[in-house]
Amino acid sequence: TGQLKRARSVARLSDEPMNEADEAASPIGHRTVTDAAVMTFGCLTGDYARMHFDHATNGGPLIAHGLLSASWSLGALTLQAPERLAIGDPAAFLAGYRVRFERPAHVGDRFSLRWTEGSTACVDGLASNARRDTDFEILNQHGEATATGSVSVCITSPDGTPADTPEPP
Repeated sequence: TGQLKRARSVARLSDEPMNEADEAASPIGHRTVTDAAVMTFGCLTGDYARMHFDHATNGGPLIAHGLLSASWSLGALTLQAPERLAIGDPAAFLAGYRVRFERPAHVGDRFSLRWTEGSTACVDGLASNARRDTDFEILNQHGEATATGSVSVCITSPDGTPADTPEPP
């Protein structure tokens, strides 16, 4: 359809490069929510709700899909803090992901991500010696949290049992 063609031609999700964090609690990975990002995400997921595509419905800027910002949080962690997700470790897997949407994200909002080491797992029953927990906030350009959440990564030994997880560098 015409929407899909437009989405493919403007699929770039960010107009700003990702920035490196000086420390874990500093916001990282700035991205601006664009019409193209919302349209592309809608085409990929099949979510064509009017609040995402019809300006008249909202009486203002379009509301971005909640899962667009949620998936972006994993991408920002992957790019900016890969040790938190054990990127490159074949024995690691994503064991849990939890997100809570605090307020709508609109087209034009500029996201950043702030993360800290988590103290509890996203999923009950995960062995503490074999997991790495990370809490995060997705912040808008005003420093307000649009979403909060956490992610747990487990690392197993070659026999599939939980392995001791070394501290990230």
